[in-house]
Amino acid sequence: MAAQAPDQSPQLSSDEAIVFDSASKSTIARGNATLTHQELTVVADEIRYFADQNKAMTEGNAQVHYGDFRLVGRGLVYEVKSRETSSEAFRLGSPPLFAEGSGFSGTTDKITVEGVTLYFGEPSPVGLNIKAAKATVYPEDHIEAEKVTFRIGNFPIFKLPRYRQSVESLAVLLSAKFGYRSNLGAYSRIDSLFPFNENWRAGALLDAYTKRGLLAGPALEWRMNEADNQALFQLESGFINDTGERGRDLLSQPIDKDRYFITIRHRQETGERFSVNASVNAWSDSEVLRDFRPDRFRDDQKPDNFVETVYRGENFILTGFVRFSPNNFQNIQERLPEIRFDWMPSQILQSGAYHSLSASYVRLEEDSFKLQPEHESDRFDFFYTLYQPIEVRKWLHLLPVASARLTHYTDTLGSGESYTRVMGEFGLDVEMKAHATWEYQNKSLGIDGLRHLIKPVARWRYLPGGSSGQREIIPIDREVFSASLPPISLSNIRNIDDLSDLHVLRLGVENLLQTRDDEYGSRNLAELNFYQDILFSADKGEDEWSHFFAQLNIHPVKWFHFGVYSKMNTEQLTLAETRTRFRLSDGDVWQLTFETDNLQRQVEQYDVDIFYKFNERWAFRSRWRIDSRRNDLAEQIYAVRQRIANTWDIEYQLVFHDGSTREDDFGFNIRINLLSF
Repeated sequence: MAAQAPDQSPQLSSDEAIVFDSASKSTIARGNATLTHQELTVVADEIRYFADQNKAMTEGNAQVHYGDFRLVGRGLVYEVKSRETSSEAFRLGSPPLFAEGSGFSGTTDKITVEGVTLYFGEPSPVGLNIKAAKATVYPEDHIEAEKVTFRIGNFPIFKLPRYRQSVESLAVLLSAKFGYRSNLGAYSRIDSLFPFNENWRAGALLDAYTKRGLLAGPALEWRMNEADNQALFQLESGFINDTGERGRDLLSQPIDKDRYFITIRHRQETGERFSVNASVNAWSDSEVLRDFRPDRFRDDQKPDNFVETVYRGENFILTGFVRFSPNNFQNIQERLPEIRFDWMPSQILQSGAYHSLSASYVRLEEDSFKLQPEHESDRFDFFYTLYQPIEVRKWLHLLPVASARLTHYTDTLGSGESYTRVMGEFGLDVEMKAHATWEYQNKSLGIDGLRHLIKPVARWRYLPGGSSGQREIIPIDREVFSASLPPISLSNIRNIDDLSDLHVLRLGVENLLQTRDDEYGSRNLAELNFYQDILFSADKGEDEWSHFFAQLNIHPVKWFHFGVYSKMNTEQLTLAETRTRFRLSDGDVWQLTFETDNLQRQVEQYDVDIFYKFNERWAFRSRWRIDSRRNDLAEQIYAVRQRIANTWDIEYQLVFHDGSTREDDFGFNIRINLLSF
């Protein structure tokens, strides 16, 4: 805060004449009396200024204004030299912080309050607040409080002897869900996290089910937000002695009474070179999250468990990775551990040619299902690639590629002896580029000129030696189903334990429509790409003309998006897969989403989501999921959302299911969430 210059004195003004009281040696301003001193303004019914004491006092109601800072109190005293203000009963506002209490003193740099109630967001009789015997507020920084009670309205829910947190937000998570399902009975679910200081939050998951019992477990969160160290650790868990009808798990095994789930997430960035990322999901059975946390199960039906550490050097990356399986219902390719070194592409002696290499060791194990003999393998893998970008013309570029991969296995099928496989890759990428521009303008769509880029591509890859060792190698890293465009480059293929010889030509045309953008230079309006793979060494049962892929994305404005991905069997002229995504919205007022997922002879589903906000308090949401293969409306959700005092979101739901193995045909839910500030 700037110090007062010797000649800087407060200025008084009022509706009535300003008088001097010789008895008290004070200047008196009445009737909308105003005192201004530098950036600070005091408005009151009456202000007395004592020049000899360099102090001002107010009578009646008084207001203090300083930037975004507002104080309303009675018996206010302002010390001009120190610029300190004090009062008895007061109300204070400096968004997002609001407070009221019995005593106030301080400057705009440091405020001490007594008998105080602190609100984050709009004060409300049903809002979450903090009651403290004493608190020190450092505006735009943090709060330190003593004898703290967290409350909803006047109802106490949590106490701490001391507490410190940022003034930017009230870091409390509180959500509840109430409802009824025939297999669970009437139930309540409560998730909470309360802050102990700026870094730590702790709470619990606490559920009650009339047909299942009590589920409870600790929750914890730790954050670090320093200049060179960003970190987030999260733990949540639930344990229950399930007394209801539990049914069978994914493997048709009876589910035990003792059930649990434990979820751990950790992300950390230390400096610019080191990072850690970890995820742990320990479930007692495959259905525990589906029964007790169905919303989270929808997004994470096959839990992953891994820890990854990465060190980024000047031109290399060193990675340590562990994937493990604490669950007995999944088939997981465990990596215990994998150590990998990647030398990034670098030029060879200013020749214009580039090379890169990678080397890794991994201990592979697979025994989760107990339905097959345990698979174990130690694998050493070395990969080297060399390529030379060639610009034939500005519109024609060539990229010849040559790679080699050496893979050594310490254990093999049957004999258990070691085995080494050597394979190579030869390839050539051909890219042609052309563009056209038009000075088309459309302010409503934010279009400032148009540019169409077209890029015909041809990518040829020949991978001899991939099929060697198929009878010796234990196939742990094997090919899995993927709906994406399959990789053809040896550096991108992950299923190196069940490779086959590959000789393929990928032909494609890539299109991009752009406009100018002030922030990024250009903005994509639409993309349209086509690819066709031709297999010169097709395996038995495969078509020489492999699948034809098409990708379309249209995103001209923020409120409209349309995307299509299709995969067609070229020789049979049948669609193997189609996915569409459509979204139309009007800010936060309404949104319509339509999605389709079609996989030949397996999946044919359609999803529709509608959201409409009537006003700031009420909104409506609905969702329909149609399964055409079963000819039923698999899921229906109808929900009305209510916002109370800008503090709570309450959603009333009706849920209908058809054909589900565990969900009820009908359910009613009430969700309550504390808004974050």
